[in-house]
Amino acid sequence: MRSLAVSVVEALYGLRPAAQLRRWVEPEVMARIDAHVNRRMELLRGRPERVATVRAGTVVLQRTAPDVLDASVVVHSTVRIRAVALQLRRRRGRWRVSAFLTA
Repeated sequence: MRSLAVSVVEALYGLRPAAQLRRWVEPEVMARIDAHVNRRMELLRGRPERVATVRAGTVVLQRTAPDVLDASVVVHSTVRIRAVALQLRRRRGRWRVSAFLTA
């Protein structure tokens, strides 16, 4: 769970190609990540990118249904500390991110 939350935040910062997440997230979530990355690229045009080192801190997991897992992860970077909430659903034997929220 830690590495998945870190991977999502790295993609949002532009440190990781968002396409690497496709295997682990539902298409609707991928569309939100892609939209965020595109907006970020537009805002940073002409300015240097701030590189952030990202690592996960505290993780709290809760199973809310047999095939649903909610997670909250504190993610630390050189830019800021974020809370990341992920909801994973098991479909066809695989867990995939069905929703996420960062603050």
